[in-house]
Amino acid sequence: MLTFTFYRFSLGLTGIDLYQSKNLDDALGAIDQFVKTNPQKRWLTDMGWQYNIFDIGMRDKKALEQLDAISNGHPIYLDAYDGHSIWVNSVVIKMAGINSTTSFIGSGEIIKEANGEPTGALTEGARSLVSAVVPVPATAEKLNALRAGMRMQNLTVLPAYKM
Repeated sequence: MLTFTFYRFSLGLTGIDLYQSKNLDDALGAIDQFVKTNPQKRWLTDMGWQYNIFDIGMRDKKALEQLDAISNGHPIYLDAYDGHSIWVNSVVIKMAGINSTTSFIGSGEIIKEANGEPTGALTEGARSLVSAVVPVPATAEKLNALRAGMRMQNLTVLPAYKM
């Protein structure tokens, strides 16, 4: 039986790989390369960025502005390696209706600059404000991701499942 964890792992294989990024420049380079080689993707996603790639955290919009500059207008939704935080671009912020007056009550935070402008980072429960606008992958995307995950794990598909 396929678990949700395996499914998420498999989806991650079809997105941007930021697990090896040691700093913001590495991450932005990987994202830029993915944007250029995957123009057909509706949404650009990943899982794997580490908190330490941001020198001073995400309390200013510097990283957001750099992400916007390479996004080519695509919505970008990037999950941290531990699944507790996300980093999104301005396209996604706008789609989610997040602005300087948006607040979140609960466990989590919309990370903002001192002037209240969102930086593109959301933590814990606040991620739901953005997750609500992310489309569910199409069936073909899910199947391709699961195939990639099975290849990675050297799993075989039983004939009855014929993916």
